[in-house]
Amino acid sequence: MTNILMHLSLPPETTRFCDKLLPPFTSLIFALSNLAILFWLLNIILDTAGHLAFKSAAIAEHETEWQRWKSMLASPPLWIGISCFCLEFIVWLALLSLVPLSMGMLVGSINIVIVMLAGKLLFGERLDRMRIIGMWLVTIGVALAGGFVS
Repeated sequence: MTNILMHLSLPPETTRFCDKLLPPFTSLIFALSNLAILFWLLNIILDTAGHLAFKSAAIAEHETEWQRWKSMLASPPLWIGISCFCLEFIVWLALLSLVPLSMGMLVGSINIVIVMLAGKLLFGERLDRMRIIGMWLVTIGVALAGGFVS
C-alpha cells in the first residue's frame, strides 16, 4: 500500500498512517466470504471504471454546449461508463444477497477513496489537504465500524 501512495506524491506521514490503519481494515475483509470478497472487488472495479469513463467523456470541449453534449453522447467512454454501472448494479445485488446491508455499505464506501485516488493518477486531479483528510476519515470510519460488524 505504501508504494501505491508514494506514486501519488503524498507526504511520508500519510503513508505511515495508512500502514497503521490496514490491520483493522483487513479484519473487516476477513469477515466476508470468498464469494462476497469477489463481488466486493468487482463492485470497486466497476464503480471506479464507470466514474473514470464518465469523467473521460465529460472533459470533451467544443465551441457550444450543444456540440459538447452531442460529442459526449457519441463517445464510447460514456457508454462504457453506463455499462459499468449497469453491471455494478447486478454485482451490488449479488453482494447484498451474501452480507447484511450494514456491512455492504461499509465495504462499499471505500469506493469513494479509490475513485479519488484514480482521479489523481489518471486525470491529475488535485488532492489538497482537506480532500486527503476526508479520504482518511472515510477509511478510518470503515475500519473502525468494520471491527464491530458481526
